[in-house]
Amino acid sequence: MNRAFSLFEILISVVVIGIISLSMANFSSNVFKVSYENTGSLLTVAQTRQLSVLLSNELSRSDYIFPSDIDLTLSSNSNTATVNTANAVAFLVNANDSEASQNYLLKVFYLKDNNIYFFTSTNAVNWPSNTLPVTYFSSSTGNTGLVVSNIESSTLS
Repeated sequence: MNRAFSLFEILISVVVIGIISLSMANFSSNVFKVSYENTGSLLTVAQTRQLSVLLSNELSRSDYIFPSDIDLTLSSNSNTATVNTANAVAFLVNANDSEASQNYLLKVFYLKDNNIYFFTSTNAVNWPSNTLPVTYFSSSTGNTGLVVSNIESSTLS
């Protein structure tokens, strides 16, 4: 007597294998989605760490930090950006690393179009004692570099 599978048994096994395959595909899809999201988060963490180290190093060298709500015009690479210190960190660093020197470079970290940029003036400016630096540094020419790109606005809050 030859035993064979009936059409009904084959149909049931195909349905069971299909259900198992769909659940495995759904699981795999979720694993790839979580992996992709975590990769983006790790990149943001790495960029934030890089920014905090750079900002910390530069601020430790600063002699003056601009107060909030000061407008600065920054020109570099044929681009001009007007930055308000309410949304930026602007400070002065002694150009010669000498206490006797009164020549300073303007350095600014600012956010524009979901990117964080770092501006450094190319020319040292004499900032005399007992004067406000805003009058000397309200417009500066220098170099701008991208520090962190594609920051989501939800990340900043």
